[in-house]
Amino acid sequence: MGGLGAADSVTVGDRMGLSRELFLLLRLLVAVASGLAPLAAEAVFFDLRGAQGLALDEVFSGSTTVGGITATLTAIAGELNQSGDGFGVNFLPGSGDDPDALDGDIFPESITITFNVNVFLNQIQLSKLSAGEEGAITIAGGTPISLVDTGVGDDEFNFNSANSVLTSESIVLSWVSGNGFSFDDFTVSPASALAGDFDGDGDRDGADFLLWQRDLADAPSLALWEANYGMPAPLAALLSVPEPTSPSLVFALLLGLAVGRRRKAR
Repeated sequence: MGGLGAADSVTVGDRMGLSRELFLLLRLLVAVASGLAPLAAEAVFFDLRGAQGLALDEVFSGSTTVGGITATLTAIAGELNQSGDGFGVNFLPGSGDDPDALDGDIFPESITITFNVNVFLNQIQLSKLSAGEEGAITIAGGTPISLVDTGVGDDEFNFNSANSVLTSESIVLSWVSGNGFSFDDFTVSPASALAGDFDGDGDRDGADFLLWQRDLADAPSLALWEANYGMPAPLAALLSVPEPTSPSLVFALLLGLAVGRRRKAR
């Protein structure tokens, strides 16, 4: 059986009421659209030893925004404090508490972080955490994760699972034992904006429903999940309401022109 030649393509286009050029353009747009995938979310870095920490200095609770993500930090057992040596909680000025660390000199200190959008916690960095000392981090009410000296300069801790934080949830960084440590920085990524993808992993499945049951439990969100359940991200992108410059809108306009041309031809 012979392959489909150029003449055959023109014939197919003519049957639809399309010129060969418009037909080929439609084919190209369909090919591009079918290959659409969710954009990789860029990580957002909050530097508590730098500008973001300075904006939070000497307040009980404050917010700082980077890349459209607003993080609100709240001190437990004192006020947030930044110095040249670190970032932490100061119980009271002149109280003898280490002002730029999370410690237990007077009361066990901790910092709570919430966000204006759903995020993934990617990484935190601590300093002044020595051997035998310990901190802990609790992500979205989960099991506290022990943080101990890694033995390699400043201590970086990466999180690759169970690290989603909804707007209704928080991250809690706490002192556990030892002389205390500085909370230097943290990195988050915005969760997926796909409708119904509540856990931000790029699809709509049973895991999203369980997250809906646990944290959302509202009818509009459930309707989004039901409408998109099992749908691949490229197809969902095409069926969603497009932005004015999106390929799907161009496709729709060209299809409208094609239909109009066909009606005129009749």
